Amino acid sequence: MHIQLLKTSRFSVFFDNTTADSSTTLTRSSSSSSSSRDIYSSPHRYLIDVDINSDYTSTIIGDVLRKRTWCTVMDPSSPTHDDDDDDDDDDDKGTYHDDGRSGDDRDHHHLRESSSFTPQPFMIQIKDFENIHWDAVLQGTSGASSYLVRKGLSRKAQLSLQLKRYCCKHPLSVLHQAIPMTIIIETWNAYEEMKLDFGGGIFASFDDDHHLIQAPLRDRLCWCLHDVKQTIESNEYKDLYWILKSSVTNKGYDISIIKTWDELLQSLETSSHIREWVLQRYIERPLLVMNHKFHLRVYVLCVGALRVFVYNQILMLIAAHPYSLSDYDDIYSHLTNTARSAEDIDFDEVKFVRHLDDLSPYLLKHRPDICCDTSSSIKVVDGIKTSIHTITSELFQAFESEYSVFCPMSQCFEVFGLDFMLDDQLGVYLLEVNPGPDFQQTGDRLHGVIYQMWEQVCAIVIDSDLLNPIMTLESFSSSSSSSSSSSSSSSSSSSSSSGGSGSNLSRNHAVIDELNADRWAKTAAKDFSLVYSKQWSTAGINGGMSFTN
Repeated sequence: MHIQLLKTSRFSVFFDNTTADSSTTLTRSSSSSSSSRDIYSSPHRYLIDVDINSDYTSTIIGDVLRKRTWCTVMDPSSPTHDDDDDDDDDDDKGTYHDDGRSGDDRDHHHLRESSSFTPQPFMIQIKDFENIHWDAVLQGTSGASSYLVRKGLSRKAQLSLQLKRYCCKHPLSVLHQAIPMTIIIETWNAYEEMKLDFGGGIFASFDDDHHLIQAPLRDRLCWCLHDVKQTIESNEYKDLYWILKSSVTNKGYDISIIKTWDELLQSLETSSHIREWVLQRYIERPLLVMNHKFHLRVYVLCVGALRVFVYNQILMLIAAHPYSLSDYDDIYSHLTNTARSAEDIDFDEVKFVRHLDDLSPYLLKHRPDICCDTSSSIKVVDGIKTSIHTITSELFQAFESEYSVFCPMSQCFEVFGLDFMLDDQLGVYLLEVNPGPDFQQTGDRLHGVIYQMWEQVCAIVIDSDLLNPIMTLESFSSSSSSSSSSSSSSSSSSSSSSGGSGSNLSRNHAVIDELNADRWAKTAAKDFSLVYSKQWSTAGINGGMSFTN
């Protein structure tokens, strides 16, 4: 009999390779208490390790998971939930102290006690990115609520670069119109040694650290951003407004509205610690609500490698001050991020954190040029959702085979926050993609929107066993495809669909991939629409991190 011992910091998994199936049995590691044996002897399919820094989000996830009797949520105070590696040294060496037996004796004794092998709980880490134990994920012994590689989405410069490449190859893509013109700005050369060619064989080097020729920072910025200056001062763009954002900014910080080259230089000088930026064409005529600018926060669920779902309960986040293009120094007039708006003394959550469905009655009353009756106002909102579905679908198509910047993993999932803007003619624009969105900014009034989102995320991810390597079939449904037609069909029907909550989902796990994925999603999670489904070459291989051609 050949026994393979796979070690993790929480538990040990024994695989009996002589049996016909891949059933496993678990034993405690030395750090476990005797009371935790019930976890492994129970019929529970999942062991959930939650470590979210936000109490708002952590509470919601805990409430959702406690309803699922097939899940065991690890107690942070228990010995099995250790956040350090003090007790891991013995595990790494294969040494145990449970019952005084030697390692070999304990293994055979354990196998003799288990007359039949039963499927064991699969661990899923629902944690902030920095708290995830990635070694277990990469070994395939754990799932996680994030992908390890997704900088192509999360870094604004990387996102812009990849979408430009995609649009060049696909001239008919909807992304041509959906992405505002974006210029990538890198200022590394202004702070490091740079060699300038004056022509005629004359060169000069500038480096503060090596005491070469000294030059003011503004001059060095001008030299290394010469092409950017030519673009924004050209006849085509000189009268436009721009928004300058750090490539990794969040919560609305390190953002400036600029119009001139001097204003751009001033903003770069003020934030000299940042080296990578994007300069995006500003949407000067946004659709307004109560004379205030707003943006749409859309939560997108990515599962495995790869299904993409859009959550149709879309938030409308409104700026704290009335919109005035000329007064672009008033940050509360132009930034719609709730974290910044809440800093204003006049911020009112009821007024400034709304739902996209609230837009229909407003347009009917205040924009007769767009909506003439109730039916047309509803169609306008449905059309916005359809555009969001189409753009989101093509966004992920743009990253196919770009594994160095976005690598979906078969045992992982992630919720992204996509920000969209509408112009006054109802054009829909994708502004940015945010990993690890701050759900707390939704506030108390729309708390139920986030609760239902996580309820349905668990219905898709946990109840269906989409991440469990033992329960999930290897093949995708033949009906699933990456075409945009699946997006339009799901979006048009999801808004009127109904179904039971995730907690009442029939748990016929093994056949989930034999069903039409869109039809199943509407039953299990009625507020989600499947917009993209394609098996990437990273699926199902060593945690998703081995690549095939």
